Order: sequence, then C-alpha cells, then structure tokens
Amino acid sequence: MWSKWNNIWNLHFTMPSNVRELILSWKDMAPNSISGQVWIMCAFSSIWSIWKSRNDAVFNDRKLGVDMLFDQTVLRVAWWCKSRWPEGRWAISDIVADPSRLSEVQISGTIMQQSQWTAPGRGTLKFNTDAAVKGSYGMAGVGGVLRDENAKILMYFSKGVGVCDVLSAELFAINEALNLFVASKWSKEFEVILESDNKSAIEWLQDPALAPTHLRNLIHQSLAFSSRVRCRFNHVPRECNSLADNLAKKGVGRDKELVIYEPL
Repeated sequence: MWSKWNNIWNLHFTMPSNVRELILSWKDMAPNSISGQVWIMCAFSSIWSIWKSRNDAVFNDRKLGVDMLFDQTVLRVAWWCKSRWPEGRWAISDIVADPSRLSEVQISGTIMQQSQWTAPGRGTLKFNTDAAVKGSYGMAGVGGVLRDENAKILMYFSKGVGVCDVLSAELFAINEALNLFVASKWSKEFEVILESDNKSAIEWLQDPALAPTHLRNLIHQSLAFSSRVRCRFNHVPRECNSLADNLAKKGVGRDKELVIYEPL
C-alpha cells in the first residue's frame, strides 16, 4: 500500500516499526514536486482506508485487495484536494486516472483544466465504458465510470474478463455498466447515456442487424438491460474517455472485481 505511493514518485524507504514513526518520516520524505499538504493527505487517507478496511474485514467479513484499497485511497485524496483547492488544475476524474497529477493540484492563479468529457443535462447521468486487451486477442480488462451533471463520480468499476478479442471486451464493458446501473439506486430517477469510444459497438447497439453473428448474443444482453431503464447510446472520441480507459487497463489480470459507489 505505502510502496504504491512511493512508486508514483520513484521513492524508496524502509518501513518504520509503528504508525507514529511512519507519519513523522513520511512528512520528511515529501518529494519536491508535490505540496507538503497533499503528501500528508496521502498518508492520512491511507491510514483511514486501512482502518476502515480492517473494520469491514473483522465485523462484516468483507475483504479488499491492495489494488482496490489503493483505488479508494486515491479517490479520497482527490476529493480532499478538490475541497481544499476548488480552482486547482485537475478534475477529480483526472487525478483518479493518474495519481501523479497530485503534484499539480495546488497551483495558485490557475483555473481547473476543462476536460473534453462533456457533462449530461439535468436529470441525466453518463456512464463511460472502455476495454483493454493485450494484443488483438489476449487477457482483457474492462472499466467504466458513472458521473452526474456536475462531473461528480457516482460509481466506477474495473474488472478482468479473461481472454477475448477487443470487440467482445468492449461489449463486456457495456454489459457490466448497464447491469450495475439497472441494479443501482439511480436507475429509477435518472436517464443514462452510455458512452464508448468504440464506434462499431455503439452502431451495433443502435442497429443489432449490423453486428457480426458471433457478437449478437452480447448485443442482445446489453439491449435487454437497457430496456429496463431510460438509456441512450453515444459514441465519443478516445480523448473523452480517459478515465474509463485507465480503469479498463487496471482491470487486465485483476482477480477481483472493483466496484466503488460514491466517494466515502
């Protein structure tokens, strides 16, 4: 857990014997590229996440892997930074996609960088999905993120889907997003726009007759989910889908599915 933070900034240290010594030494190890306040946030978010995870394991028999725990920790730090520096350079989703951007959240006089992702209208949510495959046919991962009109992250997921081709993986990602949305507390109140940077997948969902025969079962599964809610499909350029892309890449080889609902 701690080494993941250090790996981002290429730091090396010997783990102290207790938490007090860790915090004292952690402050002194802050790299020059990052604000001291942000660096301390990383430490306290890690301790808080570990404590909450420990309680969940003991009292609720729910266990998180290190990757899932670290993802939660980064999300907490991103929200703390947004609260502390609302005009900071990076949006929360940008920090989650690349934690090294924490080096640049505290830059006076700058305005938050406008993402090419566009927010939905009032009463509508957007679920961006993506897939990552090693080669044209290999180990694959899928990811997705649900956001509201204010770009607030309501849910995101990352998981491995075994071995498949790129188009199958893209449809697996869409299926997973729709399945999660249908089961969520938002499905009855909001319309959802499902966005993917794979043009073929979106075209097939809009006209299933165009889909290759071997992929039609996946198409029909997605349409079965979408028929249970108010749903539209939309194609977006890859640069508008960076967070979903990052989650998909993290999903390759992931043993346990990661699903996070609303920042804690």
